[in-house]
Amino acid sequence: MILSAPLALALLLTARPSSSNNYKMTIEKFGTASAVLKTSFGSDDSRKEMLRITLKQGLSVVQESTYNSKGAATRKTQFGYQNGKEISSSVTIISGRKAVMTSITAGQKSTNTFTAPKNASIENASHWWFIKNKPKVGDSVTYYEFAAEKKAWELDKIKYMGKKPIKVSGKNLMLHEVTSLQGLAYFDDKGTLFMLTFSGGKMEKVL
Repeated sequence: MILSAPLALALLLTARPSSSNNYKMTIEKFGTASAVLKTSFGSDDSRKEMLRITLKQGLSVVQESTYNSKGAATRKTQFGYQNGKEISSSVTIISGRKAVMTSITAGQKSTNTFTAPKNASIENASHWWFIKNKPKVGDSVTYYEFAAEKKAWELDKIKYMGKKPIKVSGKNLMLHEVTSLQGLAYFDDKGTLFMLTFSGGKMEKVL
């Protein structure tokens, strides 16, 4: 699932407010779900994203990722809940090319270190598209990001395709299309995510 993508409008960081948006989701094997995506910015030019997904079966997942000024992830957490009770957790601290992940599942704790491929970029400059700069059609970023759910560094390529017509929650809109190896995303001029499609699912903004 791609949860990391270009957001917001080109403004001074100190002037950018936090945002919170609601989404409806369809996830293979789980059916329909609801989600809340919150984005906030730090005075050190960092960005934090929190995604809460609530499933009908009493399951919920809370993911949080923090990125530095260059778009590299520095911290990732994921907590799983069943009927409000925590059933799993993982905390990953990323320093340079090393990701140290501590997980607890069914009471069992484990800590593992994962190293990114040598000479591979781990900085995703597209995190700041529409925030500090406006991409041109065809602009792209190739990088590796640590995927906690897969316990591995994963290659991705983000590419800006320009504005495209798309229907979201029954409304016809013109939105910025951004592709990746993980799926397809659509954003408005302020960088707000309106739709995300990925292998086995779809996330659509509630309008």
